[in-house]
Amino acid sequence: MKFSIFALVLTLALWACSPSHSRTIRMQASIPFDFIAGDILMPAGDYVLIYSASRQLQIIGRQDATQTAAVFTMPPSRIEKPEQIPPQGLLEFNQYGANYFLAKIWTPNGECGGSLRKSSMEKEIARRTDTVQMATVALSGSDEIELR
Repeated sequence: MKFSIFALVLTLALWACSPSHSRTIRMQASIPFDFIAGDILMPAGDYVLIYSASRQLQIIGRQDATQTAAVFTMPPSRIEKPEQIPPQGLLEFNQYGANYFLAKIWTPNGECGGSLRKSSMEKEIARRTDTVQMATVALSGSDEIELR
Protein backbone atom coordinates (compact mmCIF):
# COMPACT_ATOMS: atom_id res chain seq x y z
CA MET A 1 0.00 0.00 0.00
CA LYS A 2 2.79 2.46 0.89
CA PHE A 3 4.54 1.65 -2.39
CA SER A 4 1.33 2.36 -4.34
CA ILE A 5 0.89 5.76 -2.70
CA PHE A 6 4.58 6.57 -3.29
CA ALA A 7 4.28 5.52 -6.95
CA LEU A 8 1.17 7.68 -7.41
CA VAL A 9 2.83 10.74 -5.83
CA LEU A 10 5.98 10.23 -7.91
CA THR A 11 3.94 9.85 -11.11
CA LEU A 12 1.99 13.04 -10.39
CA ALA A 13 5.19 14.96 -9.61
CA LEU A 14 6.84 13.82 -12.83
CA TRP A 15 3.71 14.59 -14.83
CA ALA A 16 3.48 18.10 -13.37
CA CYS A 17 7.05 18.84 -14.48
CA SER A 18 7.00 16.91 -17.74
CA PRO A 19 7.68 18.70 -21.02
CA SER A 20 4.18 18.05 -22.34
CA HIS A 21 2.67 19.73 -19.29
CA SER A 22 5.30 22.40 -18.66
CA ARG A 23 5.62 25.78 -20.24
CA THR A 24 8.45 28.09 -21.12
CA ILE A 25 9.05 30.65 -18.41
CA ARG A 26 11.07 33.84 -18.63
CA MET A 27 12.48 34.94 -15.28
CA GLN A 28 14.80 37.69 -14.09
CA ALA A 29 17.53 37.72 -11.48
CA SER A 30 20.08 40.12 -10.12
CA ILE A 31 23.08 37.99 -9.17
CA PRO A 32 25.52 39.84 -6.88
CA PHE A 33 28.56 37.64 -7.56
CA ASP A 34 30.43 36.09 -10.47
CA PHE A 35 29.28 32.51 -11.06
CA ILE A 36 29.81 29.57 -13.35
CA ALA A 37 26.92 28.03 -15.31
CA GLY A 38 28.01 24.78 -16.91
CA ASP A 39 31.53 25.70 -18.02
CA ILE A 40 30.92 29.40 -18.60
CA LEU A 41 32.01 32.17 -16.24
CA MET A 42 29.24 34.75 -15.87
CA PRO A 43 29.91 38.14 -14.24
CA ALA A 44 27.77 39.55 -11.45
CA GLY A 45 24.79 41.43 -12.86
CA ASP A 46 21.21 41.34 -14.05
CA TYR A 47 20.06 38.36 -16.08
CA VAL A 48 17.08 37.04 -17.98
CA LEU A 49 16.62 33.29 -17.58
CA ILE A 50 14.49 31.29 -19.99
CA TYR A 51 13.51 27.84 -18.74
CA SER A 52 11.90 25.68 -21.40
CA ALA A 53 9.71 22.61 -21.32
CA SER A 54 12.70 20.56 -22.53
CA ARG A 55 14.54 21.55 -19.29
CA GLN A 56 16.96 23.83 -21.12
CA LEU A 57 17.98 26.92 -19.19
CA GLN A 58 19.24 29.94 -21.12
CA ILE A 59 20.95 32.68 -19.14
CA ILE A 60 21.24 36.02 -20.91
CA GLY A 61 22.92 39.15 -19.54
CA ARG A 62 20.57 42.14 -19.56
CA GLN A 63 23.29 44.76 -20.01
CA ASP A 64 25.44 42.71 -22.36
CA ALA A 65 23.63 40.08 -24.38
CA THR A 66 26.98 38.54 -25.30
CA GLN A 67 27.10 37.19 -21.73
CA THR A 68 25.06 34.02 -22.31
CA ALA A 69 25.02 30.40 -21.27
CA ALA A 70 22.75 27.50 -22.10
CA VAL A 71 22.58 24.38 -19.94
CA PHE A 72 20.30 21.40 -19.57
CA THR A 73 18.88 20.49 -16.19
CA MET A 74 17.82 17.25 -14.58
CA PRO A 75 14.82 16.91 -12.30
CA PRO A 76 15.96 17.31 -8.70
CA SER A 77 14.87 14.75 -6.15
CA ARG A 78 11.95 15.71 -3.94
CA ILE A 79 14.11 15.67 -0.79
CA GLU A 80 16.38 18.36 -2.21
CA LYS A 81 13.56 20.93 -2.46
CA PRO A 82 14.13 23.87 -0.10
CA GLU A 83 11.57 24.48 2.61
CA GLN A 84 11.02 28.08 1.56
CA ILE A 85 10.85 28.95 -2.12
CA PRO A 86 9.85 32.55 -2.80
CA PRO A 87 6.73 32.89 -4.98
CA GLN A 88 8.85 34.27 -7.84
CA GLY A 89 11.32 31.33 -7.82
CA LEU A 90 14.86 30.70 -6.66
CA LEU A 91 18.39 30.00 -7.88
CA GLU A 92 20.72 27.87 -5.77
CA PHE A 93 24.50 28.02 -6.03
CA ASN A 94 27.21 25.77 -4.61
CA GLN A 95 29.81 28.03 -3.04
CA TYR A 96 33.41 26.94 -2.56
CA GLY A 97 35.20 29.94 -1.04
CA ALA A 98 34.92 32.72 -3.64
CA ASN A 99 33.73 30.35 -6.40
CA TYR A 100 29.99 30.06 -7.11
CA PHE A 101 28.48 27.39 -9.34
CA LEU A 102 24.84 27.47 -10.43
CA ALA A 103 23.39 24.24 -9.02
CA LYS A 104 19.57 24.42 -9.18
CA ILE A 105 16.67 26.49 -10.40
CA TRP A 106 13.18 26.51 -8.90
CA THR A 107 10.41 28.02 -11.00
CA PRO A 108 7.82 30.40 -9.53
CA ASN A 109 5.90 28.90 -6.61
CA GLY A 110 8.34 25.98 -6.62
CA GLU A 111 6.22 24.13 -9.19
CA CYS A 112 9.22 22.57 -10.91
CA GLY A 113 12.92 22.62 -10.55
CA GLY A 114 16.03 21.52 -12.27
CA SER A 115 19.53 20.71 -11.14
CA LEU A 116 22.68 21.16 -13.18
CA ARG A 117 25.38 18.54 -13.48
CA LYS A 118 28.62 19.40 -11.75
CA SER A 119 31.22 20.48 -14.27
CA SER A 120 34.72 19.03 -14.19
CA MET A 121 35.93 22.36 -12.79
CA GLU A 122 33.44 22.21 -9.92
CA LYS A 123 34.34 18.59 -9.17
CA GLU A 124 38.03 19.52 -9.02
CA ILE A 125 37.41 22.47 -6.69
CA ALA A 126 35.12 20.32 -4.52
CA ARG A 127 37.90 17.71 -4.18
CA ARG A 128 40.31 20.36 -2.92
CA THR A 129 37.85 22.03 -0.55
CA ASP A 130 36.48 20.72 2.72
CA THR A 131 33.42 22.93 2.83
CA VAL A 132 30.64 23.74 0.43
CA GLN A 133 28.00 26.31 1.26
CA MET A 134 24.67 26.99 -0.40
CA ALA A 135 23.99 30.50 -1.67
CA THR A 136 20.55 31.47 -2.94
CA VAL A 137 19.21 34.27 -5.10
CA ALA A 138 15.49 34.94 -5.35
CA LEU A 139 14.23 35.57 -8.86
CA SER A 140 12.72 39.02 -9.31
CA GLY A 141 9.97 38.40 -11.82
CA SER A 142 8.61 35.93 -14.31
CA ASP A 143 6.13 35.44 -17.09
CA GLU A 144 5.06 32.59 -19.32
CA ILE A 145 6.15 32.95 -22.92
CA GLU A 146 5.63 31.09 -26.14
CA LEU A 147 8.72 30.52 -28.25
CA ARG A 148 8.35 29.81 -31.95
